Amino acid sequence: MRLRGGLLQAANPCQQSKSSFIVKTYFARFAGRINCLRSSICCFLGAPLEFFIVMVIASLVGWLYSAPPVRLVSRGIGELVVAFVTGFAIPGLGYLAIKGQFDPVFVCFALPFTMYGLILALVFMLLTWRQTEREGKEILSSV
Repeated sequence: MRLRGGLLQAANPCQQSKSSFIVKTYFARFAGRINCLRSSICCFLGAPLEFFIVMVIASLVGWLYSAPPVRLVSRGIGELVVAFVTGFAIPGLGYLAIKGQFDPVFVCFALPFTMYGLILALVFMLLTWRQTEREGKEILSSV
């Protein structure tokens, strides 16, 4: 720790403390257990199988978005992942909850939502574009 400009800062701002790592690990395990509980409740309450499949795929994509082995956010397709989740998975779960199955009408609704999700992700990535370049991440907006 050092004093800089009247503020106390860590020597390496990218380095996380052990307690921060423990909290993040505990939260990830807790979120995984909650997701398993939601999936079990969904199956036992008679929800359609598509609901369970979309929920599992969206959860895996959300995990792989920032998890160290894959880190889709650093591979240049993080924006597409955000577009998929905000444009297809979230509206898809709502559509399945109401209708009980996918039909061609859903595609008419999902395409504009997916485009909205892509624009949303690009705007958020462009706000931090210079910092992201310094970190060495590949993003779709810099390609």
